[in-house]
Amino acid sequence: MAWTGLSAPAKTPRELVERINSAVVAIVRAGEFQETLKTEGSEAVASSPDQFAAFLRTEIGKWQKIIDVAGVKAD
Repeated sequence: MAWTGLSAPAKTPRELVERINSAVVAIVRAGEFQETLKTEGSEAVASSPDQFAAFLRTEIGKWQKIIDVAGVKAD
């Protein structure tokens, strides 16, 4: 699975984050956008900032376990 998301600096006002999210969700849910992705074999999922943050925490935890078990070290 591959995914793409948007992020902003930690101190970005919540109101601005919500406005940007609303605009992106509207685009993602647009029929033309959905059809374009479908022809490429992709699927768009529109989520809230809190849902995306939770997804990122889950991904980080999952990959951290894999890194630890594999013994991967940064040079």
